[in-house]
Amino acid sequence: MIIINGQFQDRIEVTERAVQYGDGCFTTMAFTQGKLQLWPQHLARLQNNCQRLAIEFTNWQALEESACTLIAKAKQASGVIKMLISRGTGGRGYSPLNVSAPTYIVSCHDLPAHYTNWQQQGISLGLSPVKLARQPLLAGIKHLNRLEQVLVKQALDLTEFDDALVCDTNDNIIEASAANVFWLHQDQWFTPSLVESGVSGVMRNAICRFLESKTQAVKEINLKMTVDFNAQEMFICNALMAIVPVTTLSAPGLNRQWTFATNKVAQLQSDLTQFIAMPVQ
Repeated sequence: MIIINGQFQDRIEVTERAVQYGDGCFTTMAFTQGKLQLWPQHLARLQNNCQRLAIEFTNWQALEESACTLIAKAKQASGVIKMLISRGTGGRGYSPLNVSAPTYIVSCHDLPAHYTNWQQQGISLGLSPVKLARQPLLAGIKHLNRLEQVLVKQALDLTEFDDALVCDTNDNIIEASAANVFWLHQDQWFTPSLVESGVSGVMRNAICRFLESKTQAVKEINLKMTVDFNAQEMFICNALMAIVPVTTLSAPGLNRQWTFATNKVAQLQSDLTQFIAMPVQ
């Protein structure tokens, strides 16, 4: 099911800038028992991303109402809502001047079936040969230009790994193929700095807030992926999979493989569920 600008339909103009240039942003969230999970945080991210891209979108209430309409019509109690905002149609070439009002697209989908098993059993990561570009003007934004992630997935499909750890062109650890990453070293949680590249995930930020509330503030750092990388535990996360433990990390190019415990990640999985259900202060 798809709603475009408040109407049930499944077609957009070929001149839409989302199609022509990937000019827009999006967010993907879970819903359960008729309610969007972490909606205030997803809304804040969309608003921030539109502001940074100078997309003058204002139909925030209509966006939420469209999501609620789709959820009410969904056959399942739990699922996925994707919200996409395009700058609009028109303009001369790349220039955003004289573009129509922004277009919004809201769609409903099933939750990936394998996420439950991932959460319970953990996953294997391989070090991706694809590197992310460093561009601070786009860093953190979940924009529509996702060709880097397509290349990461393309390379991943040729391996036996469940997912991939991705670095930037300076070999700094950034994220997984579609998730953020955390690791535990000497009782300190770390996550990569996203100042130069990567996506600032809603679940990533929720986890950081939770750990800070437990006086376990996460350190955001630049760390190069080398043979000297060291961690006791590791997990990846996004708004759909929540927290997924990493059991092994393999870097064939470095001739290294790491094995991780999952005790503290499992505890974090349990504690975070209640924290996410709490209202935003």
